[in-house]
Amino acid sequence: MIRLLWFIPSWFIFMFLIRAPLILMGLVLVPFAASQKAYVPYEGHDGAGTPRIQYRWTWKWMWLWGNDEDGIADNTYHDITVLFWRIVYWAAIRNPANNLRYAPYLSVKIVPEKVRFIGNEDTYLCWQGFYSSFRCKYFFIGWKIYPKDVNGVTSHRKISAGFTSRIGAV
Repeated sequence: MIRLLWFIPSWFIFMFLIRAPLILMGLVLVPFAASQKAYVPYEGHDGAGTPRIQYRWTWKWMWLWGNDEDGIADNTYHDITVLFWRIVYWAAIRNPANNLRYAPYLSVKIVPEKVRFIGNEDTYLCWQGFYSSFRCKYFFIGWKIYPKDVNGVTSHRKISAGFTSRIGAV
């Protein structure tokens, strides 16, 4: 219980003083940059390694509102045919301030032997040093650190685990 009281301020600070303001800024900056065509196509790949055209920002200062893994306009949303709206949806709404997960000190590189947890795979408090997560049936908050990470990480979180919060069945 003491650990939970220690981690709550870190979640509050990150979520409301860092992440939320950057998400709000992205709601203005992403449409502006997209309207100025501050993006270029490049050949990326999907999760299976199949080549596909993706887009990235040309303005370096827009990096936080980018997506180093999937690009700024996911091609799976074919019902949104206008590229401008695909970028706005993907970079400002679906994955806002996505590259925070790679920002030094704001994300964590998971080291399996340093991961600790209390609970089980369904309900837990999990941490690695300062970074932590809490999950119960209808709620998740914190950095994407899971109890199974003690056995190693094979997903995109191997590079860096970002912060998230979800309400609903998780």
